[in-house]
Amino acid sequence: MKMNYTIFLLIFFFNDFFSQVPKQLDWFFGDSGKVEIDIDENDYLSSMEAIDSMIYFSGYTGHYDDTILNYDAIIGRLDYQGNLDSTFNDSGYIRFDFPGDNHSSITDMDVGDSGIYFIGNSSDYGVQDTLHLFVGKIDFSGRVDTSFADSGFFTPNLGRYDVGNGISVTSNEQIVFCGTSENKISLTDHPLMGRLHYNGILDTTFGTTGIRIWDSNGELVDSLTSTLIAKHGSGGYLTDMLEINDNYFFSGYYRPGSNNMCLMIMVKKNGDINLNYAGLGYRVFELSPNNDNTIVSNYYANDTLYSLINVVGTGYGNVTLFAQDTLGTQLDVTSFSLPDWILESTDMDWSPNGDIAVSSYATNDTSSTSVDSDGFFIINMNSQGVYDVNYNNGGFFLEAFDSEESGIEDLCFSDEALFSGGFVRKMASGNIFDFSFIKLINNPSLGIPEFSQTGISIFPNPVSDILRIESSESSLFTFQIFNIAGEQVSQNKVLSDSFELNVSEIPKGIYFITIKHLLTGITELQKIVIE
Repeated sequence: MKMNYTIFLLIFFFNDFFSQVPKQLDWFFGDSGKVEIDIDENDYLSSMEAIDSMIYFSGYTGHYDDTILNYDAIIGRLDYQGNLDSTFNDSGYIRFDFPGDNHSSITDMDVGDSGIYFIGNSSDYGVQDTLHLFVGKIDFSGRVDTSFADSGFFTPNLGRYDVGNGISVTSNEQIVFCGTSENKISLTDHPLMGRLHYNGILDTTFGTTGIRIWDSNGELVDSLTSTLIAKHGSGGYLTDMLEINDNYFFSGYYRPGSNNMCLMIMVKKNGDINLNYAGLGYRVFELSPNNDNTIVSNYYANDTLYSLINVVGTGYGNVTLFAQDTLGTQLDVTSFSLPDWILESTDMDWSPNGDIAVSSYATNDTSSTSVDSDGFFIINMNSQGVYDVNYNNGGFFLEAFDSEESGIEDLCFSDEALFSGGFVRKMASGNIFDFSFIKLINNPSLGIPEFSQTGISIFPNPVSDILRIESSESSLFTFQIFNIAGEQVSQNKVLSDSFELNVSEIPKGIYFITIKHLLTGITELQKIVIE
């Protein structure tokens, strides 16, 4: 009876142990919820995706000195524990230069059914008029897919300088991308958008060439010509896009002078501008004159299009949510600031329960003339743009990575958790910036064991040497063994339907084993006896 009572208490102990506090770091990811990855001297993240608890990240890595800029584009994958996944290109990452150039970086990526698509920029450093936009694909083993476009890469030759900013894989595995191109004659920058088939070939049903340029009259044309001039100014840039019903929504900014204005364009899937949107097919506006106004991220839900807008300048500190319907009718604009903090938003994503997580660069130095970043800064708000004053600690989450400077670039929800990626500044010889990541528990019930739902058998029990774990179907799962004090004694990832563990060197006694299916999220707690 005493033993049964002890087990009863231990089950409640472990329920409490694994029911981690929501909006807090996940203890089982990296070093208590944090991960730092050092590849080269400068490691900088631009984009990330979390799928089935695996993290894909991209950006650039390399070495910088006073004589040459030589960065490589990089795509990596972390496993569910935050380690570089050695099954991905044998090292956990692939780094490369765009063919013919010595400086490359990735600005955005998206994960499709058949691989990872990315967009970036490259140049032959020191050589005039060499700035190229490229779109590429790697397979899930972490290697360039040479069947895509021209040996894995597509690049247009449109203007003097072509810049790639955003990419999205559509519902039917088409690749839509956006950026800007500089006219060789007028030297003005024009927003561009394009669409590729899954194999990297231009889709000529998008316009007539597969690439469209926004022209001075608010129309779309198939190429840059000497007659194109910038209607609103000299710098048009598209940075993000969404697929909305039978349209693509592109956004970015226009730069008529010293400050940016918000730019939004609605385009039909045949490549024509949708004149039903905002009466013109586009809108150019600013929320705060004489300051930079830039659209950071977009989301579509409940027939409403939401845009997160940065206002940078004398109005530092505002988080702004712009809401409209698909015809461009403005529904709401809400803005808030946090006392004592200067913010610059970097991304947003919708949580499973309908809230919005917003990431920002942040500093509490109100005398600063620019926003550096004191850490990974996350705010929570609802779809009306109302900020949650009870979120985490004081209305925001802050993780500084024990560094004088770290910043968050991207975030996304997956498996009821919030993953975020960015940089941490090291400022050591040979190591200036590292990739950095965190994982936050989002669902209060995440981690509470559920019994007899995994279809996994553990035997023999009691066990003296070899413990066997078998699943009724091939599945990726993890298991951890804890002693009665709650101390972990073993942890493993299983890629097949069976696993054998030698426990002969573990001291005899009563232990608890937790098994989690990574696809379903179901966790089971079982008692084992080692004798």
